[in-house]
Amino acid sequence: MSPDPAHAMSEQLAWARWWAYPWKHSHADWRTDPAINALYRTNGLAAIAINGITPCLPPRAHSTVLQIALASTEQLNLILALIHNILNPDTTTQLSESHYLWCVRLSRALPHEIRVAEENPLRSLRSWVDPLTWQRLRLRFPCEPVREIEEKTIEPGNRPSQLDTLWQAVVWRTIAGDNKNPGQQEWRNGNALQA
Repeated sequence: MSPDPAHAMSEQLAWARWWAYPWKHSHADWRTDPAINALYRTNGLAAIAINGITPCLPPRAHSTVLQIALASTEQLNLILALIHNILNPDTTTQLSESHYLWCVRLSRALPHEIRVAEENPLRSLRSWVDPLTWQRLRLRFPCEPVREIEEKTIEPGNRPSQLDTLWQAVVWRTIAGDNKNPGQQEWRNGNALQA
């Protein structure tokens, strides 16, 4: 079965738009930034450089990253909750039983070097994506947790390639779950993001 050219073109267009205008999908916390606030006031017509974002052409579209970039707040909350529970399988969870069991099974199947307990799942995301993508993707999450993880350096190594399967699986479970049962929420996370 060959890929649908129209779908591929649509995904590439969505990727290019998100790359050029990441502030359009930013978390409310970032809207207090003067540069982002000016972009909102002028509908993006202001020629303002957003602090921390390097202007450049987009790399090749990455479907999983694009799904995270365009996900709803509820989907982002679930993605982060799943990652947190996979990396910390022994912690108390607010996930549904089916999500929790899925996380435990996936955690057991992962290589030990990936299962480094992390309190903030954004650290894993930052380790996975390249720095130019992170500059844009971080706008989807509250400022404080983002700044907290950016204060620490990322350890070099093979983690990005090892994390690829983990993030793809979590995004697939989140997006596929929404497509199967739209409107059904299987989880309740007390630390949910606020849009």
